[in-house]
Amino acid sequence: MNRLLLLLFFTPLFSYSQFTKESHSVLNTDSVVLIDSIHVKIGKQIWCLNNLDVATYRNGDQITNIKNKQDWKYANQGAWCYFENRFKDRNGRLYNFMAVSDPRGLAPEGYHIPSEEEWIKLVDLLTRINLESDILKQYFFEGIEGVWRTGGDGGFDSSKEHIPWWSSSDAGSYAYSFNVNVADISRTISGNITSYTMPPCGFYVRCIKNNYP
Repeated sequence: MNRLLLLLFFTPLFSYSQFTKESHSVLNTDSVVLIDSIHVKIGKQIWCLNNLDVATYRNGDQITNIKNKQDWKYANQGAWCYFENRFKDRNGRLYNFMAVSDPRGLAPEGYHIPSEEEWIKLVDLLTRINLESDILKQYFFEGIEGVWRTGGDGGFDSSKEHIPWWSSSDAGSYAYSFNVNVADISRTISGNITSYTMPPCGFYVRCIKNNYP
């Protein structure tokens, strides 16, 4: 179970066009099926294996790339950046919540950003799965950095202990994020999975397919 949570989320970035490993459909258990090289079905949910890496909304409008700390902190529109303003980052782009919640849609056509409830359903299922697979490790396990952009001063931060992703759920002036505690996965599994977060924070985004059964 612990291995599965690591394998599912510690995977390299994908931009919905770049992933060269051949498709494998033979990996499966009663609850987990590797559909192809970029999707996994867990229970009834179909998740992308990699973090989002897009610079436009679904309608083609550009998302602002903000590098300056103060501009990020006080942004009143959707924005993205790479960690420490790198030219490119295999781990994916960091987005503020304004980008996540923009009505033009951050997720590509056919996908959406998981809600708090969908994150909770995922973790609830993982608590009931006993999956030990060296093949899964081979194809899923690629460590990504635990990094983010802070909402307090617009600077960058990192941790070897946890990795945050956005949910699409808000709570008034705050939003929900999902945190995998990589130092102690059992803490994540036990329910410490979501937190109130300032919308200016910059987190990864992981997409889920629409219309799963």
